[in-house]
Amino acid sequence: MNHLPTDILLEIFKFDCESFLRFSHVCCRWRALIHRCSLFWSRIGLRLFNPELDQQAAYWLERVSSRPLSITIQSKPFRRCAEGNQDDDYLVPLAGILREHMARCEELEINALPEQVRRFMEVCAGDTPLLRRVIIRLPYDYHKDMNYKCNIRYPCDIPFTLTTGHPSLPRAYVKFEGWSPSFSSFGAALTVLEIDGGYTIKRSDHLLSMLRSCPNLVKFYLSRDARREIGESPPAERVALPYLTDLCINNISDVDELIDWLDVPSLRNLTIWEFAWRGAMLGAFLDLFPTCPSLSNISLSCVLHRLETELPHFAGETLSLPAVTHFTFYGNTAASALLSQLVLPNVQELSLQNVPFDVIHQLVSSTTQLREASFEGSMKIVEGLPVITLPTLASLEIIGAIGCVDFLHLPQLASLKFGGADHSNPETPLGAPLSTLVERSAPPLATLKLERLNVPDQSLIWCLERLPLLEDLSLRSCAITDAVLHALSEPDLAHQARSFIVPRLARFAFHRTRITPAGAISFLSSRLWDGAAVGARWPPLEGRITFDNHKSISRDDRATIRSMGDFLSRF
Repeated sequence: MNHLPTDILLEIFKFDCESFLRFSHVCCRWRALIHRCSLFWSRIGLRLFNPELDQQAAYWLERVSSRPLSITIQSKPFRRCAEGNQDDDYLVPLAGILREHMARCEELEINALPEQVRRFMEVCAGDTPLLRRVIIRLPYDYHKDMNYKCNIRYPCDIPFTLTTGHPSLPRAYVKFEGWSPSFSSFGAALTVLEIDGGYTIKRSDHLLSMLRSCPNLVKFYLSRDARREIGESPPAERVALPYLTDLCINNISDVDELIDWLDVPSLRNLTIWEFAWRGAMLGAFLDLFPTCPSLSNISLSCVLHRLETELPHFAGETLSLPAVTHFTFYGNTAASALLSQLVLPNVQELSLQNVPFDVIHQLVSSTTQLREASFEGSMKIVEGLPVITLPTLASLEIIGAIGCVDFLHLPQLASLKFGGADHSNPETPLGAPLSTLVERSAPPLATLKLERLNVPDQSLIWCLERLPLLEDLSLRSCAITDAVLHALSEPDLAHQARSFIVPRLARFAFHRTRITPAGAISFLSSRLWDGAAVGARWPPLEGRITFDNHKSISRDDRATIRSMGDFLSRF
């Protein structure tokens, strides 16, 4: 490196500008070269507890030439007694130094207390035509401290402005942690806005006013520390966000008070989690969805998972959403009223939780493109429903009411996971549902995972005999015995050639079952060596075994299993 010309070295350094300071510590030559480079000085890192802070900033700015600036300001770690700390004495002089250079600022990151941020913004208000990245963080201990949650009553005003006739395309990214912002004309430059507002998100009119000042947003993420209402918004004009493609809202209970006022015709991805289902919510979603023709990904999760309320009757027509390909809904009985109104003809991935099975049945019967499905939680099974054929479904996971598989014909299923709902009591019977599925559909299963289930040995063996393509078998907290392992270890007598009933098995997991060390040794010995002895070519075997009673395995058995490979999960 010492023989490289100066201009080549400098070009190498520019590939990682954030490491300039570390590069300058390598040797005298590199330090002198980097210190002569204005690009090095354009990244200004300042700590508010430095008494010579304004002098340090001035020193850097003298050497930066006319380059765009990246400024980072860090306060002391917050302590409860620090509200009036000495950092404030250094902040205003610093802001006075930086104010004249804000027109060249491209990136600004501040980690400080609310009053410190306010003072900085007041001094540095003005045009920022190059600004494309702003991050404001309150110290974590501050915005998580119960004593300070009521101190911040208003949004943080960002007084930066755009020059009249600003020619640049909107491209700014803004992120707030522990606070929520408001914008002047700079809001028009924003394309991405992330707000983790803590407890400062309190009123819907503040949020709508902020969004109204950001007409060019493409992505908007909003979250709170805990679920809370924002209240009804006073009558006002709707907020037009014509370019918004991604909307994510978390922990706003009455989220309908926000989405009712939004026009988002370009929306593609909608995520709303931890909201409270109430009467107005159904209308809010049914009004929003038809206005978003490109909406392809919907993820909704409401609280009160076990709300015993009868589904209201709707006489209107169902709503078809042909662009939706991914749909997630974690709800309750009342919230399922929304699903009963929807048709998803092209959905490819479907994840539902705590949805009655008759609603699930109606929803999946309307699709012809379903590839992956997951059903979990409380699913009341309604008898008399017809069997549905899902010709494209390749992956299915059911946790809870596994009996719903009795109503599904899955001829192309490649991956199946069944799980009992109760983690503490693995007594959910599986034999009949699994056997019915295998017999009816003869699926080309490559992966089978069973958890927290009471699986009769003979029923499982019968199914395994009919799954010749199986490669991955996982049995966790299932009441199986050595009989299953013996079946997997012995050749299939139905074939003249020596073969196992699951010839492609390459991965396994046996945890918290009733198998013994002797059964495991027999299984591993047969699978690892018997095939090689007769010239067969079995796939390499990998997996893990644990025993329900770890004291039941002797030192010799442990050594024997370890000699075969890395198969013991514990000990």
